[in-house]
Amino acid sequence: MRNNQHKSASGQIQKACRSILGSLFLLSCLMAQPGFGAMPSSAQQKAVSSIAGSSVTLDYHRVDANGFPVIVSYVSVNNDSGFNIGDLTEDNFKVFEDGTRELPIQVEELTDSVGVSVILVIDRSTSMKDKPIADAKNAASTFIQLMNAQDEAAIVSFASHVTTDHPYSSDKASLLAAISNIVAKGGTAIFDALIHSAGLVRSNYGRQAIILLTDGQDKDSQNTMQDAIRTLVPLGVPVYTIGLNLGKGSDEENVLQTIASATGGRYYRSPTSDDLEAIYRAISRLLHHFYRITYTTHNPLRDGTLRHVLIEAAVNNSTASDTASYRAPLDRVTFAAVTGDIPVPGREFSIEIEIPPASNPIYKMERLQFTLSYDAKYLQVKQPYAKSLLGGDLFGGDNDHTIKYSVDPQKGELQIILTKNLTSGPVDGTGKIARLVFQTSAQLPDRYPLRFKFINLQALNVDGKDIPSETRDLTVNAYGNVTVALNAGSKLRPGKPFVLQVVIPANAKYLPGMQSIQFTLKYDPSYLRINEPYDQALQMGKLFGSATQNQVNFEIKPSQGTITMSLMKKQGFPQVEGRGELAQVVFSAAWNMPDSTEHHFEFLNLVATDSSGWVIPTTTQNLTVYSYG
Repeated sequence: MRNNQHKSASGQIQKACRSILGSLFLLSCLMAQPGFGAMPSSAQQKAVSSIAGSSVTLDYHRVDANGFPVIVSYVSVNNDSGFNIGDLTEDNFKVFEDGTRELPIQVEELTDSVGVSVILVIDRSTSMKDKPIADAKNAASTFIQLMNAQDEAAIVSFASHVTTDHPYSSDKASLLAAISNIVAKGGTAIFDALIHSAGLVRSNYGRQAIILLTDGQDKDSQNTMQDAIRTLVPLGVPVYTIGLNLGKGSDEENVLQTIASATGGRYYRSPTSDDLEAIYRAISRLLHHFYRITYTTHNPLRDGTLRHVLIEAAVNNSTASDTASYRAPLDRVTFAAVTGDIPVPGREFSIEIEIPPASNPIYKMERLQFTLSYDAKYLQVKQPYAKSLLGGDLFGGDNDHTIKYSVDPQKGELQIILTKNLTSGPVDGTGKIARLVFQTSAQLPDRYPLRFKFINLQALNVDGKDIPSETRDLTVNAYGNVTVALNAGSKLRPGKPFVLQVVIPANAKYLPGMQSIQFTLKYDPSYLRINEPYDQALQMGKLFGSATQNQVNFEIKPSQGTITMSLMKKQGFPQVEGRGELAQVVFSAAWNMPDSTEHHFEFLNLVATDSSGWVIPTTTQNLTVYSYG
């Protein structure tokens, strides 16, 4: 996170010598023309070193504290012409954190291995017509051609309005085509273009940069320069600005210099469009050449404080510095609401409060108090509360702790206070804190999100001090009932077979995975009997697949008019999934059955389970049919 910038430069050499050596360096760079991430040649490095007596700048690009207490910083060092200075070592740098010099430090010079995401922002106003836009497109195309395998770019152009001509991509041919299609026509909206580009920047995505080319004054933006800077600075992405054919010291040039300075970028003056390609090449080298400086902080406390880091570079008699900030991690204990249960209409459902294995462990906790909200429309804490609100393993047995609770069933809130009996020691480690048991409503809709949210939580150690903590809420979707229905597979006619099907209807919830189902059917034996042989009259449906994969058991009581069937997938075969026919029963209808006789077929019971033994929630639909004379 860029906090502020403090840059200084000192030391002089004679003006004539600086001019001659600077010219030699520029000539060597233009002749070498290295790739977008190429290592500078030895000649280039020597040229850089040879002008080190001129003023230098240090840009602090990023500080990474993810490996705390090891801190990693990325900086670049450049001469007053904007070119990289290479071959620097630990002897050239000093690192201070909150005023304390950090030793030792490790300095690595990075080039080819670096990937950068760059947004090229190109002015396509009317004033850019003909040669300026052609040269700008050629220069931007050169920048794309220099990309290495880790790089990506996006293309944005602007006149009176801003467009994204190409999103982020590593496809050079596609990017080049987008640049080629840019046409100069319209006004100039620089600040709108910058804010638009800021919207393309991705958080925590490594090295990123914006390169803005314009030849004029902003006359068409809806936003101001201050708006653009306020938007860009928090992103920590440098903006490199190029002023084409702008008067030295002009208002237009001052605007571009201000934007570059505020964002940690750099301003480049391009007297003519012929200079653009060299500038784009210089920026590409700048983006890919930097130093990684690593140290272990003198302050290893994980206290969440903001730390300020200053890095200073000394090259011969010239020094420069820049600052950045990072926040030290704060060790917090995570208290999470979790469940391995599935909320099903009309059943008991439990959740647990735990300190997950991935959390920092708790140490010497004596007391925990929290308030949790739940959905009172479809959930109630199961009665009696004393058997539904329980301490977890971390609090030991019943004699090792006390628990107090209060429940507001209308608001859907419960408060728990757990206190450890210190004679058995404080609470340490990770694991289960509490178990909460609810009763779900029979009207709980399928896939309804049940949310459990911590309203507050306070953990106290044995000294009565707060233990830094964070909470993790829980949302779990309800699992609605799978409908199992009875369906007529044929018309009920006197003296004819009648097929009764057991099905998961087409409009029912998808059967997720069933290992077995057992049910008892009731029918009227006055005019119906089961066809014989029974093993042919009672069959599994298509959902069960091949008969070799399944096992069927049945019991028929003709005098009572009941059939009990047990259908099971054999071990090693896939479970039953989907919608369709589960089973069928073939009856014979009596010849003397009167016309329009009402016949009821109903489930007396039904239980379906998956391979783990979990009872799948089901609802049944019975069937009434009339005989057809």
